[in-house]
Amino acid sequence: MAADTIQQQNAAVAAAIGLTPFFASFTEVLPKTGAVIRVDATGNFFFCKEASARFRMRFDIGQWFEFDQSFFFRLADGEKFTRVEFQAIETAADTTVLFYVCSREVGAHLNIIRNPDNFQSFQYAEAATLLQGLSVNTVPANDNYLFPGTAEFALAIDPGKASYNYTAYSYRKSIIVCNDDPSSVLELYRLLPTANTWTIHTGAPLGADLAQCERISTIQPLKAFLIESSDSVVVANETASPISLRVCGIFYPAGS
Repeated sequence: MAADTIQQQNAAVAAAIGLTPFFASFTEVLPKTGAVIRVDATGNFFFCKEASARFRMRFDIGQWFEFDQSFFFRLADGEKFTRVEFQAIETAADTTVLFYVCSREVGAHLNIIRNPDNFQSFQYAEAATLLQGLSVNTVPANDNYLFPGTAEFALAIDPGKASYNYTAYSYRKSIIVCNDDPSSVLELYRLLPTANTWTIHTGAPLGADLAQCERISTIQPLKAFLIESSDSVVVANETASPISLRVCGIFYPAGS
């Protein structure tokens, strides 16, 4: 598809929901006196490309917050702002700000460099993870299994490691629960921080008292559910028949 056609479609969609077509750029000078500068612009994505100093800003009638170059924010789908206001923090000189207001997210990477002898740089690193299939095949009728989110918690409540050997892990990054049953649903719960009652199932992991849990979702038949959390998760079978399932966890190694 031609680039101009894509831009035309973006503009049409943006206009239909009241956003600035695709994106617009602005350069504003913020007086060192602290006078507020108002810019009428509609969008759901704001990106500051350059700023000669830190500044304060807010959108619509929200709270003021500090901002700087290379920073951005994006509102949730369906939300938008119609006005942004700025105020200088620097009192020795005016602050110049170059920014974009968009109806689509724009990616960029910039370092904040004003003094080459003293500058900020942001770094990001992703830690190594361990993939572990959790050997649970069936949840008995009217029963549940508890999957601890951290090794510290798992070993504290289950010193005999009847659930899993968590000594190689520090905490869980995510868990995937697959409901293999063609007709029954599984219920997902989050173990509340104040919970203190667990049971050990013979030859199987821990179970929990559902009265000390918060229901978070339902896994439909032959569907899978991904949770990105280190909270302890409970998978419950609230039917009168056993339900087959598979569970896989992604963990950060011990010491990470």
